Parts: sequence; C-alpha cells; structure tokens
Amino acid sequence: MFLSGIVPLVLLVVHSLEASPVEPLAPIIGGSNVEDKKVPYLVSITVNSIVCGGSIIADRWILTAAHCIKRNMVKNAAVRVETNNFTASGTVYRIDRAIAHEKYFRGAFRDDVGLLRLRSPLKLGERVKKIELLSQIVPYNATLTLVGRGYISKDNKTTKITQMIKAKNIALKLCRKMQPDFIYPGHLCTFVKKGKGTCSGDSGGPVVWYGRQVGIVSWSKGCGAGYFDVHSRISYFLPWIKATIAANSD
Repeated sequence: MFLSGIVPLVLLVVHSLEASPVEPLAPIIGGSNVEDKKVPYLVSITVNSIVCGGSIIADRWILTAAHCIKRNMVKNAAVRVETNNFTASGTVYRIDRAIAHEKYFRGAFRDDVGLLRLRSPLKLGERVKKIELLSQIVPYNATLTLVGRGYISKDNKTTKITQMIKAKNIALKLCRKMQPDFIYPGHLCTFVKKGKGTCSGDSGGPVVWYGRQVGIVSWSKGCGAGYFDVHSRISYFLPWIKATIAANSD
C-alpha cells in the first residue's frame, strides 16, 4: 500500500485518543496464511517500491483506494494476479487509466476510492476471479474478513504469503467518538484486539463479508495498535464505481 505519514486501517480500544494524523493502511498484522486460490479476486499493485492491494471487479477493472493512485501510474504501475508474492511471479498486467474519486481528500482519507483500467482483459479462471460488490449496508457486529499481502509487523517485517484476519463491523457513531475529525458517512469501521489488524501494504485491499466485497482498506492509527481500522464502504460508493466504469468503457 502507499504510505506517507498515514497508516490506513486502525484498531481502536475504547479509550480517549489524542488527536493525531491517520495513516494509510498497511499489511495484515496477526493474521493467518491463506492460499491465493481462496482469494482469487486479490491483486497487488506496485509503482516502483510502493505497494497497494486491490480487487478484481471486472475483466478490465481493479478497485483500490484513491490514496494508492500516484502520478505517472499509467506508465509505471504493475498489477499482479495469481501470486502470493507482491513483487515477483504471477501474471503482470499494465494499466491505461487510473481514476481517483474527484472528491478524495487525503488529509482525512475521505472518498478514498479509486479504479484502475487494465490495458488488456484478465484471463479469468480458477485463480483469477471477479468479486461481487455488495449494495446493502453490513449489519453491525458482523464478522468481516480483511485480506492483504503487506507487512505483518510494525517493524516492516514482510510476508510472501497472503494474510487474512477476521474483524467485527463497528457502528460509525462509536468509531466517530474515537476519531471525530476523520469519520464520514462513506466509512466502515472494523475492530480486532490489539496486536492484530492492517498495516502498510494492505491499503486498497478488499474487506469481505460472505464472499462479497463490502469495503476498501483505507486508513488506521498505527499497525495493530488496538484502534479501529477504517475502510471506504462499498454500498456508499457503488453508484460512483458504476458510473465511472460506464464513462470509461470506450
């Protein structure tokens, strides 16, 4: 994922927080190994040394976070599928369009949604599949799955194996009490105990509920620090996603 002073996805314990900047989400901390064939919709996106996650939503479209979209991305980005190694092996695809939400505000990771259009269609199969986007709001306290390929500890220890962790969906009003200046209607919050959660390298990856994507990993306050992790909610941004794809399907 792309990190620049902010770590997406944060786990919050119920205690008062001092105001501090959020960070773009990183890799899964405290998770368990999962075979790539179990998450055939997961991709890794690299631009030079910067890594993000993403999900396949159509044969030419990858859903990710807006903060993962960088200058010169069309020229330099590589989208990898069919691999649990985010910098090697698998099949590499290039992109011809990178679109961040026009209202994206980096300071608060608001409207943190982006789309990448591939130059050529993916070869869909057992290890490369689309994931369905859920249009309904997920019930509170539902158990969600976070998937990533980034760091597995705060000291930047990485893993070549895809990581998965379970987290509870938390009411926005509770999440807003912890971070009143950074929580908006388009967010979805999850919580895992301290020592687990997302970290650098997980940004842009999918949040899944019963096989359907309900969120995009966005930001957090630290890595597995016992805070809430914050994601962009699919049901809120689905109209934008559909309209953007339709307008760019020439």
